[in-house]
Amino acid sequence: MNTTVTAPTTVTWFRLGEFVTTPAITPDMVQALFADAHDSVERLRQTPISALAAVLDRVGQKLANPQHPVRQRILEQMPALLSFSPEMIAAGLDAIVWILRYDNLMKRLAVDLDDPDYIDRFVWNPRFGGYLRATPKGVVAHVSASNVFVSAVDTLVQGIMTKNANVLKMSSFDPVFPLLFAQVLQECDVQGLITPSIALLPFKGGDQAIEAVIKQQADLIVVYGGQETVEVYRSGRGLHTDVLEFGPKYSLAVLDRTALTEDNRRAVADELARDFSMWEQAACSSPHS
Repeated sequence: MNTTVTAPTTVTWFRLGEFVTTPAITPDMVQALFADAHDSVERLRQTPISALAAVLDRVGQKLANPQHPVRQRILEQMPALLSFSPEMIAAGLDAIVWILRYDNLMKRLAVDLDDPDYIDRFVWNPRFGGYLRATPKGVVAHVSASNVFVSAVDTLVQGIMTKNANVLKMSSFDPVFPLLFAQVLQECDVQGLITPSIALLPFKGGDQAIEAVIKQQADLIVVYGGQETVEVYRSGRGLHTDVLEFGPKYSLAVLDRTALTEDNRRAVADELARDFSMWEQAACSSPHS
């Protein structure tokens, strides 16, 4: 009689500063993860925002280096994994490098909060006539989109720069890039300012037991995805759990013929073709008409 032996499957993920390998992701594991993530919040709040930005800037410099092994691995493996061209993968990686630049990180905070110092301390606001401070939510769960790999890192970075602990549900479309990002982050975060407050969870969407834990234990859930994904996180949340939705989008391009001239028509056509072809129509920003 022939006997077929199936090798045990395992899952590699990132848990608050450490890469771990387990047979599976279980609700009890996720419950314990959130408890530990909540414990990490206070230490993160005491870290100056400039120090967090400096770590992320170093990550960007590593990813921009053509000789860095992680960049090389991304450019070698991701095109086949995600079915994007090598040029598209390189452009996406360069977009992440741009996001991670120190000046851009601080500028983004300034646009959102008026003054990045609100994250660190009370600041006098003359329009308000008093002192203001921005308070982190606590533990933020991110449900990343399945269409473009840049969005997972982008939402994670926003959570870091607002001094939240972050738990990212990785997309089944891309279970690799977030872990590679964590590898470089771990390399750059020698003082352990950020990595002990980050977790990257690979589990299949629709696991109601795990999703129930997230909806009860997170202080904020940031959801990227289609209608079905968004609706999952609209119900069953704890009383303290807020949700920020980035649901399905339909983008279009508008041309004003009065703005076209003989001199700029070619350039406008080239830029429009580029917009339509970027991410092969998979991104929410991709014009469909």
